Amino acid sequence: MKAALGSKPAAVLTLPAVRGMAERYGVPVEDALLIAINLFGISSAHGRHRARISVRLTTRPDVAWMVIVPLNAKASPFHLAGDELSLGGVVVGAIDRVAADEAVGGYFRDDGRAATLNPNARSRCVGCSFCPNTLEAAADPRLSEERELAELLAAMVEQHPRHNLAELREVTVSTGCFERERAAVDHLIGLRDVLAAHGIGARIGFLTSVIRTREAFVELAERVAPFVLRLRPTGNRQPLSGDRAGWMQ
Repeated sequence: MKAALGSKPAAVLTLPAVRGMAERYGVPVEDALLIAINLFGISSAHGRHRARISVRLTTRPDVAWMVIVPLNAKASPFHLAGDELSLGGVVVGAIDRVAADEAVGGYFRDDGRAATLNPNARSRCVGCSFCPNTLEAAADPRLSEERELAELLAAMVEQHPRHNLAELREVTVSTGCFERERAAVDHLIGLRDVLAAHGIGARIGFLTSVIRTREAFVELAERVAPFVLRLRPTGNRQPLSGDRAGWMQ
């Protein structure tokens, strides 16, 4: 569906077109809209290259979705005026909040059953084709030691809905800023050791394209599993519609 949405020129992307693709691929229209927002970004007067946005779609106003997209995408079919988000002149959602995309050390998803960690400095990211990445170093944590990871988990216990990290089913490492495969593998091994020390057997997820060799996969299987790798493209930045990210498990 990403490829289908991304191949459609922004000028002709309309709500009926998005509804049609959602029906064709058998997904909720909300999913199709959120994918399109991620692909095209949003045109607005904010001028921010990257922002966290809480949006309530008109089709499901009871649910607030969080997206991180540029707000200065002039060619986008999505336009934000006031708190109204429109697609091709048709209001498709309301924006609850716009905030700077400051990288926090970690946060919870799925009512505390999943967590995302940002353990490496994203401001050093070499870039992926779909990611409009800019972060201020002052708001950009870098956790390079097991001690620092342990301290982060200890702090997250207090933030957990039930103060129990043993409920975690997946811990996602959400950064592509490991410049070398060895550094990424070492970090994941260290993370597994810290999770085990805290009685957390959650699957570790990693979003990257830096892990490429058979030797690395063997080591991850032996020392990090359960583990899931989600692939992301690398190279020079291209238009957002060039996203060809996939995933493997």
